[in-house]
Amino acid sequence: MGTTAGDAAAKLDAYIAATARSFPLISAQVQEALALIGRFVKAQADAQGLQLLALRRYLRIGPKRVHAQWAWTAEQAEVLIYQGAAKQLVNEAAKVQATFAKNNPGYKLALSPLRSLERQVRLWDGNSTVRKAAAGLRSDVLEDLEDEDQYPDPPTGKSIPFFRDLLRGYPVSPEPTSAAPGTSDHGQMRAVDFVVMRTSGVEVAGTKSSSIPVVWKRGGWEAKLIAAAETTQLVGPLQHPYEPWHWRLPR
Repeated sequence: MGTTAGDAAAKLDAYIAATARSFPLISAQVQEALALIGRFVKAQADAQGLQLLALRRYLRIGPKRVHAQWAWTAEQAEVLIYQGAAKQLVNEAAKVQATFAKNNPGYKLALSPLRSLERQVRLWDGNSTVRKAAAGLRSDVLEDLEDEDQYPDPPTGKSIPFFRDLLRGYPVSPEPTSAAPGTSDHGQMRAVDFVVMRTSGVEVAGTKSSSIPVVWKRGGWEAKLIAAAETTQLVGPLQHPYEPWHWRLPR
């Protein structure tokens, strides 16, 4: 009897779980992120694709770097947001806001808040490039898992490293334009997104990629934000992917 779609999905779940457990330093964090994806995304196929794509990113970044930049918990944020680099970022952003308001009467800059792990998971799920890349990755991985000699069910101490190498090396298309859950610069207030608002509270230029050509570039807000940030320590805009609203402190 051939392998059913349900059997294949269950096998993939087993390899996803085994890979998450295999991370040094960050196993608990990775498992939490994958569990949140599974909780928020109803369709199993969609959830598995998003989990695989996140695992691929964690493998490529490496456990030490992922651990260093993992999103703060609410308890950590209460203390750390008023210290060190986070405090410096907020202070520099305030200078940008003041200069921008002075240069552009009737307009102001709003700041993105600290981005929790849960919020990062929801953005991961809601990003169209992530969704498309995840679907393609899941389809390719399922084909590879059909090789019972290389990838037995359940996973073994020998097959899990093979699977990690397989996942790490997979090319994806399109390249996701959202950070894998837990790794966003916004999770430790290492970066800030500026949103242009009228002083009445109406949003003028937000953080949707589709707004870049017409609103940010042709509308002039990109140049106005750059001008407001010139005398501060902030670095930007983010180049890959290009986000005119995204600024950070020097690394």
